[in-house]
Amino acid sequence: MRELAHSLPIRPDVCIGDVGTSVHFGPELMPLSDIEDWIDSAWRPDASAAIAAALQMCAQLCPQQHCGGRRLSYTFKDLNSAYRAVLMIRAHGFDALISSAFS
Repeated sequence: MRELAHSLPIRPDVCIGDVGTSVHFGPELMPLSDIEDWIDSAWRPDASAAIAAALQMCAQLCPQQHCGGRRLSYTFKDLNSAYRAVLMIRAHGFDALISSAFS
């Protein structure tokens, strides 16, 4: 996120990244600890493992490498499989977002 912000013609005061799971502010884009703590308190300790276990049944999904510890990201080969995965994730009490050229 810092590299992108440094390449912009203007300097943002705040950057919200990782699909809203990280917040940085100021000239050096340092983490905003009060907001980070609030986000951490809402992220269940078992969240990553619970989501990964639920999505193991989805053969059409492939985990992506990412930056940030409060989200999981997958690529998909079939949009219907992605929609089924969203339903599974929501059934476990999590939010899901699909970003696709198909949708």
